[in-house]
Amino acid sequence: MKKNLLTIVLLGFLSAMNAQSISTTYTYTWKYDTVYTNQVGQKNFAYTGSSQSYTLTAGTYTLEVWGAQGGRAYYSSSSYGYGYGGKGGYSKGTYTITATQTVYVYVGGQGTYSNNSSGSSSGGYNGGGTGYYYGAGGGGATHISLTNNQLQSIGASNINKILLVAGGGGGGYHYCSTSSSYAYQGGYGGGSSGGSGTGYSYYGYGGSQSSAGYSSYSSSYGCGGFGYGGSYYSSSSGYATGGGGGGLYGGGSSYRRGSGGGGSGYINSSLLTNYQISSGNSSFAATTTGSTETGHSGDGYARISYSFKVIDRIDTSILHTYVTTTISDTICRNGTYNKFGFTADGNLLSPGTHSYTHSNIGASKDSLTVLLLTVKPEAALYEEIDAPYTYTWPVTGETYTQSGVYSYMTTTPEGCDSSIVLALTIYDPTIGINENIDLQNITITPNPAKDYIDISCNSLEGADVYIYNMYAQKCVTQKLKGEVTRIFLNNFPAGTYFLRIVNTKKSYKTFKIIKSE
Repeated sequence: MKKNLLTIVLLGFLSAMNAQSISTTYTYTWKYDTVYTNQVGQKNFAYTGSSQSYTLTAGTYTLEVWGAQGGRAYYSSSSYGYGYGGKGGYSKGTYTITATQTVYVYVGGQGTYSNNSSGSSSGGYNGGGTGYYYGAGGGGATHISLTNNQLQSIGASNINKILLVAGGGGGGYHYCSTSSSYAYQGGYGGGSSGGSGTGYSYYGYGGSQSSAGYSSYSSSYGCGGFGYGGSYYSSSSGYATGGGGGGLYGGGSSYRRGSGGGGSGYINSSLLTNYQISSGNSSFAATTTGSTETGHSGDGYARISYSFKVIDRIDTSILHTYVTTTISDTICRNGTYNKFGFTADGNLLSPGTHSYTHSNIGASKDSLTVLLLTVKPEAALYEEIDAPYTYTWPVTGETYTQSGVYSYMTTTPEGCDSSIVLALTIYDPTIGINENIDLQNITITPNPAKDYIDISCNSLEGADVYIYNMYAQKCVTQKLKGEVTRIFLNNFPAGTYFLRIVNTKKSYKTFKIIKSE
């Protein structure tokens, strides 16, 4: 009777899986340095009544726009009261580009009044509207875009070409008769929404980022649109109203005896970062650098500021160190590595050492980090046991009554998979186990194997061959034929396997084989 037990010292097995310590080495070479100069400045844009262009080189820029104020009503005075125009809004954002690009700036003009006896108060475009008699025109919006057009010509379908907009304020209104006098201020420019106007009878609503304003009398009167404010003239009363301010969507004008609403602002959040959008009733940066204002008065304004480094020259007089750092570390075959800026999936890597590199290129020092990552294979130990009738395995405490291959999975402190495999033969002691000389003369080649193994033996024709993985799952069932039987392993994952041969007399022999990548 045969009984062969491999002694397993589990603590020693686990300690062998500990990761290697990390070592760092440095090597030095000389290189020339790149000298940079700071480019700091700004370009200011006042109202001109037409477009202004500016070419940007690669870099990061701060864009700022101020919307224009709405016009003041014609009869505004200390005697009659004041019908001021609403103040303009403010928008700001950071714009980063990697190639030269031209942008176009349209600065809005303040709305005006006229003493004409016919006509109507107009809404603000980029140039501002013109009022009629008691009403004043709306203030124009200020915007920066990638196309040389006013807002209303760009249109909502090309909104992505617009970088940012500051809404203009609504035009004021003043009514005066022999018995009464009323003065109404226009709505402020946006912000995400323009403010609504005020009035004796009616007033204009402010525009939003999705729709234009209109008269509080009816949505069919005094309507603004994309890029322009609304206007209206009441022939029944003979009096015009304050015009709506320009914006992404303009504000509306009143039906009669009221001021216009402000236009909305806009930020293209897909192209700008660190953005701000403020309405004309809040505090924000003034056109004078370093100061603030609550709403913007007068004509609109725009500014493009920049501060970034550009290459000036290669200075050959400056020498610096080139540093190479080498890191050695380990990972389990089934683990994930994520340290020192490197990532690796142990399931996709074969056991052995793999090299990874990454560079850090700077203005004054270049460096290279090299990772030498050793991948540990799955660990597997096994024991062969012949037992009469039954066997209780000390590793698991389970009792077995049938021959077979069994496994116990465990995990090392480092998270590596390991297994202990039991090749068990249960026999009847009254009969004994046949000691067959043919089972003693078996060779398995190659081992480790990549594509196949050959089983060489004599007088084992018809014996059964079983291959189990480290989880005791049966992968192959085959019979031996002739003196050499070849079993192909092409589709097997790399790892440890157990091959058991059972002859026709039901005697067993087990071999451990390694499948390489």
